[in-house]
Amino acid sequence: MSYLLLKGSLENFLHSLGDFVGRRSELARQFPAGVFLWGASRVDSRVKAGVGVFLYVAKNQYNEGGLVLYGRLLDVREFSGRYWPSGEWRYLLPIKAERAAGGVVEDPDDP
Repeated sequence: MSYLLLKGSLENFLHSLGDFVGRRSELARQFPAGVFLWGASRVDSRVKAGVGVFLYVAKNQYNEGGLVLYGRLLDVREFSGRYWPSGEWRYLLPIKAERAAGGVVEDPDDP
């Protein structure tokens, strides 16, 4: 079994989390419930469907950072739209969420 550790900002994580819970965007509704959307600026041969994925939110002046979600990568898609509030991401990585850190999904406004 292969695993990836993907790092990102709290701002982008909270955006995806809100869509994961509320399925507000058209992009989120293109996937079954339980799929968390993440992005990457580049990918290599290790980034492929079926690998385990850990999402890590980077430390900043407001939070300690840490692992927030685990799941399986469903697909890797080229992406030219704008979805996340921070950065530009050329690849869309839909992740079938299997576990989240305590309180993350239960209280997405204060994870």
